[in-house]
Amino acid sequence: MRFHSRAGLGLCFLAIAEAPTLLAGQSPAPPSLASADSFAVLGGSSVTSTGPSVVTGNLGVSPGTTISGSIAVKVGVAYRNDSVARQAQRDATSAYNDLAGRTCTTVSSTGFDGSPLGPGVYCFSSSAQLSGTLILDAANDPNAVWIFKFATTLSTAAGSSVRVINSGYENNVFWHIGDSITLGAGTTFLGNVLAHNDITLHSGANVSGRLLAQGVVSLAGNNVSLCCGHITLSPETLPNGVQGTPFGPFTITAGGGLEPYVFTPSSPFPGITLSPGGVLSGTPTTAGPVTFTIIATDSTHVCSGSRTYTIDIVCPETTAISPSATPPAPSVPFVLPPATACIPYTLKFGDGCTLPHNFVLTPTGPAGGPVPSELNPTTGVLQWTPKKSGAYTFTVSDG
Repeated sequence: MRFHSRAGLGLCFLAIAEAPTLLAGQSPAPPSLASADSFAVLGGSSVTSTGPSVVTGNLGVSPGTTISGSIAVKVGVAYRNDSVARQAQRDATSAYNDLAGRTCTTVSSTGFDGSPLGPGVYCFSSSAQLSGTLILDAANDPNAVWIFKFATTLSTAAGSSVRVINSGYENNVFWHIGDSITLGAGTTFLGNVLAHNDITLHSGANVSGRLLAQGVVSLAGNNVSLCCGHITLSPETLPNGVQGTPFGPFTITAGGGLEPYVFTPSSPFPGITLSPGGVLSGTPTTAGPVTFTIIATDSTHVCSGSRTYTIDIVCPETTAISPSATPPAPSVPFVLPPATACIPYTLKFGDGCTLPHNFVLTPTGPAGGPVPSELNPTTGVLQWTPKKSGAYTFTVSDG
């Protein structure tokens, strides 16, 4: 990848001689796009297309009103100098001015050897051209930010591309253009382009990001899709629950995208519901570990993030016995409902859980006394006919 100066020798652009130093550079803070964040394409005077183009995200123009040519808008709305477009243009201009004031670290050079660029503010004092592939290395930092500032114009050679690697996000790449930018045919570009004047795309140039111009946006059979930031969900963990006991409500929140968010579960979990606003509530109907993923989609309808949770739904601490009786505390002697000699006697041990059981009856009384032996180890049902009156002492465990 090379940057070339149209003014001949003396191109001034930011490069760091030693790649490790560059990759370790401090990441700048991103500017706020505010309402412009939902726009994939936003022009000042007009937006035109000489071929069939597809825009995924909002399309707008302000203060002009012209949107012409074949432009299909997916997952978005076209705004022509209404209150939404005007506010988006104001917010884009604020972000442009913010970038203009960022401090640059620049190193003069006559070329670039293709080493990846780490996060930082890169400044070019003259017109420049990008050819080949520019690699932006986040070094496993999802919050890495790149800002490129060009005093005048930027153009890309045909077939050029920009890539973000190692956990970086296209949404954190910003191109501040002092004049205009032109993307050559077949260019694969990414990030947020904020141009003082015009943005022009030649045939087959595609962008994952935003084209925000104060002048004209000219398309020619291109795909422009909103890029996404690092959307995270909180809290990191959820408390465990008890079968048959109300769970929550607990509120899931998200950040890193454009509010408001819509929350959806990856799969249903019995008895617990998730509202679109991110509130978990309900009464678990089964016991055991439950793993589920919650997805948060921001208002662009394109960008989303997720978090996987595992909660353990435990059995109630009480013991349910039929015929009815007041259950004891664990490990406390318990007098069962009375039985009558020679009359069938039935009761059920258990806690109401649906987990697999293994009930075991163990005699604990004086030797010689008969004890029940007809206990179903799976269901916990004891069906027994005592042969004589007396006290019967035994322990039932579920192992």
